[in-house]
Amino acid sequence: MVMRSLRAVAAATVHGAGLVRWTHSLRPLNITLHRAPPPSPSYKVLEVEYANGDKFLFSAEFLRVRSPSADSTRSTASGSSRVISGRRHVHILDIEAVGNYGIRIKYDDTHDTGIYTWKYLHELGRKKFYYMRAYIKVLREQGLTRNPRRKK
Repeated sequence: MVMRSLRAVAAATVHGAGLVRWTHSLRPLNITLHRAPPPSPSYKVLEVEYANGDKFLFSAEFLRVRSPSADSTRSTASGSSRVISGRRHVHILDIEAVGNYGIRIKYDDTHDTGIYTWKYLHELGRKKFYYMRAYIKVLREQGLTRNPRRKK
């Protein structure tokens, strides 16, 4: 399996100055992007390993639909949360460090504005299955699907 390790991003964070003490165990030791099957040049899975021993694998779809960016977390006029559908096949093009506290992920659907803090990624990892089940439930309730719309 081809992968791209971002140990430098994690190392800069682990050894960076100015982080609040309580986040020490939430600093990643290693971040690895696992490549999608050939011939795709993009990545499909992000692996984050924390100093406290926690290790999480995130699909690109899961991270995309849980993006912390403002355009992903808006509510509709009726007060219900906006759900992002059709992202089953989304890929990660790149990630970049954001200060000492997180990463920005660039997706092949042109989304690249969310900043995933180390704390937020850790929360996503701990609650991954709950969040994914809730996402699928909301999609069903709204008559939507994880699959992208077919082009006409």
